[in-house]
Amino acid sequence: MTDKMETPIHNICSIARIVIEAATPLKTGSGRSSVTTDAMIARDVNGLPFIPGTTITGLIRHAMERKDGDEARAQRIMGYQKKEEGQGSWLSVTEAKMIGSDGRPVDGLKNPATISSDPFLSRFGQMPVRQHVRIGHRGTAENAGKYDEEIIPKGTRFCFEMELLSDSDHADNDFTRLLTILTDDTFRIGGGSRKGYGKIAITDICTRRLDMNNPKDLQAYLDKDSDLSHVWDGFNSTFQTASAGSDAIRYELRLHPVDFIFFSNGLGDPDDGTDKATIREGFVTWKKNENGVEIPEWQEEKTSIVVPASSVKGAIAHRTAFYYNQHCGVYADYIQGQNKEKIKEKIEQVTKRNKAVVALFGSEGEKSGSEGKRRGHVLVSDVIRKAATDTQAKILNHVKIDRFTGGTIDGALYDEDPLYARGEELVLTFTLIRDEKTDEKYVTESFVEALKDICSGMLPLGGNVNHGSGCFHGKLIRDSKEI
Repeated sequence: MTDKMETPIHNICSIARIVIEAATPLKTGSGRSSVTTDAMIARDVNGLPFIPGTTITGLIRHAMERKDGDEARAQRIMGYQKKEEGQGSWLSVTEAKMIGSDGRPVDGLKNPATISSDPFLSRFGQMPVRQHVRIGHRGTAENAGKYDEEIIPKGTRFCFEMELLSDSDHADNDFTRLLTILTDDTFRIGGGSRKGYGKIAITDICTRRLDMNNPKDLQAYLDKDSDLSHVWDGFNSTFQTASAGSDAIRYELRLHPVDFIFFSNGLGDPDDGTDKATIREGFVTWKKNENGVEIPEWQEEKTSIVVPASSVKGAIAHRTAFYYNQHCGVYADYIQGQNKEKIKEKIEQVTKRNKAVVALFGSEGEKSGSEGKRRGHVLVSDVIRKAATDTQAKILNHVKIDRFTGGTIDGALYDEDPLYARGEELVLTFTLIRDEKTDEKYVTESFVEALKDICSGMLPLGGNVNHGSGCFHGKLIRDSKEI
């Protein structure tokens, strides 16, 4: 007979209560659509947004395998299945419940009247909706590239708990690694992480290490309530947050608009009747009350200034492709003298399938299969904050004149309301996750040159750039040093 390997005794229970804040909007999709939007967010039994525990667990496992390359640790903690062999997960993660107006998570079934009468919670019945359109190399919308989606506003806080059963040899290191992943700058939650969504800030982490062989620790565990709105008094330590890993480079654009900026909401404004309106979104801020408890405050959308990362990413990707082609000696005459199909293929090679663009911003791969698929390695964050007091929308009227009659062309009279934002400072952040492709010759250099063009006013951002909007001056910071 052969001796079977003994299973370690998992007598150590490590528990953490974690509060996160949406540093940018979050998109936890439900997989459903509605009359008003193509993609709805996930809502709990009370109709409030929440983050499923499976979402958090999967993201942690993916980050552990990607950053550490430690599949053995991931399998030990979260289990695995290989043919007839397998192991269950020793990690339990609760749903992340939204924190309400009293500073406590809203957990359990509530009376609908309680939600609708709460000035803060009732606002979550109608989420902001972002409009999106995919632009091709000709500057026009691509087929089936127009859609919209619900998002969870910036500043919304959630609370969840993690529980890890482990043996005494691995307990401390494994649990510390799990918490460190959550505090890493590259960790994102939900969809759209490559177009500005999903960045979080950890506001609080409380922990407790229990030895289930100790009667007092066992009784403390049994006395713990599973309801997140009931704060357990057994937590006795806090976890110190960590900075971004060495494989990430942080770029920061500190920009000052020359005059007008225009990031459109994709629709008009029913309040003032303009045909093209600037995007505005409400968001949440937090302040301490007289008891020292942090409570939320809604900031109205009319006082906000919003720069969607998706409006910035495309312009930078195109300019990065330009500089990479220039470095590689690929010019306009590169595609001359070719037939129609060859020309189309060459255009995709120097734009959509440009090596620098694929390395930095990802690719959906070949249409015929999964070959060439790559996730983007540049994380861009939305800018959403309160505008300065002198920053306001200006309604500009436009009309197209018929050159022959001198009159207006039918249907060509419209107005728009760009922001006059000369006194603002907009800080755009980019986190570059390095690997062998981003480190190839000219790739990162082309990306940096594109960012410098924004600082010098050579690459305007947003809409109506041919009308004079979207020019900036500023400086580029890389890992806290100006370049």
